[in-house]
Amino acid sequence: MLRLDALPEDTRRVFGYCRTHSALESLGLALFGGTALSLLLGHRQSEDLDFFSFESSLPIDGISAFLTSCRKDNMEVHNILDTVRISQARINGIRLEDYIQEYQIDGVRVSFAAMTRGGDSRRTYFANAPMLSGTQSVFQIPTLQTLFESKALTLRDRVTSRDLFDLMVLIRDHGCTIEQLLDAIVRIDHIELSQASAVLEILLGHVPVDADDPGFYSIRLNTSLDGIYAFFKTQIDAYEQAVVIRELGSKSE
Repeated sequence: MLRLDALPEDTRRVFGYCRTHSALESLGLALFGGTALSLLLGHRQSEDLDFFSFESSLPIDGISAFLTSCRKDNMEVHNILDTVRISQARINGIRLEDYIQEYQIDGVRVSFAAMTRGGDSRRTYFANAPMLSGTQSVFQIPTLQTLFESKALTLRDRVTSRDLFDLMVLIRDHGCTIEQLLDAIVRIDHIELSQASAVLEILLGHVPVDADDPGFYSIRLNTSLDGIYAFFKTQIDAYEQAVVIRELGSKSE
């Protein structure tokens, strides 16, 4: 059962509209990000709806039809994709709207993105990753394990306080581990463990959050980055100690 109580009222209403809308049904979209995780865990509020396509570009016509329907239903729709980003992409010969679109629909940020980061290996993996059944939604919602893996990989793309909080909750309360986090990055992005381990610097706070980090205030979350970093230090120390013990054991055999 989805934890709809984790969504603010406006987000809950727009989610309900999207959830059964026929224009989205054949687009092959999946809801990822903090909202998908909050719908499973109810661990915090989440405001945005982030839909991903597993194709190389977005289903432009289908999204356009959905937005037209929103307007016909007297919903306010505003394109909020940064015009500077659009212009810079066009200078480089890229039509950004083919890969990402961002709107504010009745005050709620709704994004559509092709899963281009991480290359083909990441897109192929998540296109075939486990999704929930029985959600009564026209789009897919990933399982908890799939969302954990996506959150792990997100550390290679951006650094936000909410992602760090989500990972802390998954490791602290839901059986996930630092070793599993690194393994997901190695397996899915096809890189070496030494490269994947760079994300540990983020978890320890040695890499600051992004300049546009939204923080915790708007979602009324009473926590601090210092507390999150302290938690991860304990977890990473335990992981590194276990690695040393395992290596010493293998050498003595």
